[in-house]
Amino acid sequence: MDNTAQLADAVNAAIAVGKTIVPKGGGSKSHYRVELAESVTIDTSNHEGIVHYHPDELVVRVRAGTKISTLNAVLAESGQYLPAEPPDYDGLATIGGAIASGLSGSGRPYWGGLKDYVLGIKLILPSGEVANFGGDVMKNVAGYDLSRLQVGAMGSLGLILDIALKILPKPLLVKYFKVHCRREDAVSMLANFGQMPGLTGLKYFDSQILVRLSGSAEAVAQAEHLLPVERAPANITDFQKGAIDQLQPSQQLWRWDGQPAAPLEQPGLVAMDWGGALRWLDADSSQLKSVDSSQMTFVKTGSLPRPHLQTRQDGVGRLQNRIKAALDPEGHFIDYPALRLYS
Repeated sequence: MDNTAQLADAVNAAIAVGKTIVPKGGGSKSHYRVELAESVTIDTSNHEGIVHYHPDELVVRVRAGTKISTLNAVLAESGQYLPAEPPDYDGLATIGGAIASGLSGSGRPYWGGLKDYVLGIKLILPSGEVANFGGDVMKNVAGYDLSRLQVGAMGSLGLILDIALKILPKPLLVKYFKVHCRREDAVSMLANFGQMPGLTGLKYFDSQILVRLSGSAEAVAQAEHLLPVERAPANITDFQKGAIDQLQPSQQLWRWDGQPAAPLEQPGLVAMDWGGALRWLDADSSQLKSVDSSQMTFVKTGSLPRPHLQTRQDGVGRLQNRIKAALDPEGHFIDYPALRLYS
């Protein structure tokens, strides 16, 4: 259903009365935000459907409210998929929310992140205008690639209406394996497996290394023989465990980003992905004082209250502020959320 006109009316009505606009899709990532006074939530979940899909051209354009699970099913019918693998939060997540959060799955080190597959975007600007950027529609303005800037912007730069995505054929064969691993050996084992041919996913969760191999039957078979003899077959359900949309913290869930070979000095480790470069921690913020705050991002809370957080203070944070000031000088849309620990 195309709700462009209704959404544009809602955005302009909010601008007219000075309300801060909070975009919302399926609501699966609401844990990133806090409630704001004098704000209005604009829901895109009914703005859904495939605008056009050209399997022979490896391009799909989809409305923001379309569920990721729905998009995946449509692509699978033609033997294709979105390699960035944004988490679908048990069917709740929308493609608009995936773009806004910028979350990519286990294949990111091998196939690229969500930003690499965005060709164009249609959105409602902070001025209230509906505009198209990227793809074959309209040149970008003010020196900014507005299509890709929306990836990870958390709804701070406009209301996403639809997205043109590059897609790829599915691998001929995908196989999953698990290997028992002690926590203290996890980093070294991930490093040993990290150079395997055909590797498209490498994780640690629940005392197991989880491996995904993709490619031709011959290539996968050759790679499989490089795994330890004590390997066991696994499936996609096993492999998806320990992902952001599956983890429920007892304290607070934090994301650590760093070098895959970094020692396991982070408290509360529950899972690792991207060969060890992405780690999930279940810990109280007070336990993280010894960890480099620039590597830590708050995700959600469990039994503990939300910690005291700040926005990014590094070069990326300063760039975010400059872009926000250039594209939304009046502050009509929500700011990028504060998700970093105080240094």
